[in-house]
Amino acid sequence: MNQRLTPDLFGFPLEIGGLRSCRAVGDALLRAMRPFEMNTYAIGACPPPDDPYPGAFTVSNWPTEWTEMYIAGQMGPHDPVQRAVQLNSVPMSLSEIRAGYAGFVPSAEEVTLLDAAARIGRSNGLAIPIYGAQGYRGIGCVCGPGPDPDPRARVVLQFLVWHAHDRMRALHATEGDVALPRLSLREREVLTAARRGQSDDEIAQAAAISVRTVRFHFENARRKLEARNRTEAIVKAVQLQLLGV
Repeated sequence: MNQRLTPDLFGFPLEIGGLRSCRAVGDALLRAMRPFEMNTYAIGACPPPDDPYPGAFTVSNWPTEWTEMYIAGQMGPHDPVQRAVQLNSVPMSLSEIRAGYAGFVPSAEEVTLLDAAARIGRSNGLAIPIYGAQGYRGIGCVCGPGPDPDPRARVVLQFLVWHAHDRMRALHATEGDVALPRLSLREREVLTAARRGQSDDEIAQAAAISVRTVRFHFENARRKLEARNRTEAIVKAVQLQLLGV
């Protein structure tokens, strides 16, 4: 690694402290990660075990195609990165998770997810647990083509992610630089239920409405989000942080 490309650690918190959007903080993080050949991040609140999908506070630059596949394929319950963050208090590399050093031996489904990420150039990286006041738990994951983070890279990446997370979290509640679609409560409910893998019949039964009404709300949400289909509507709603946990 070229020493001249090493990020200015003390300058990074000052730089992002003057930024006014989560995406701008993410762009600064990407520039700081570049010397370590990491080009992708996902930062936010740690999702609960009963709904292991991106929640209201999740900021990520994963490709839309990946997010769509992740949700449509119901991959949340089989995400080894989330599992590693839940079980460990220190960062774990993707190779350590794959090798079974994160407190569990990855299942076949978890290995499949890691393999899928590797095929699109995200073969190495770091899963970083984040702890805050009043029991708050956050998650940060950075990845890219590699190489696998060495001890120095781990320390630097953890520092960068911690500060990026804290700034993004502070901005999250007040960020208003994008005109967001206004989804109704029922539209958010059906999208959230579909994200969890529920069928139209199951959603209708739980909400005490007809299947036809469920599909009416899906179509309204799809139109408002300018999505081509239901899965894309869910992905866009997640990316725009319109769905609660």
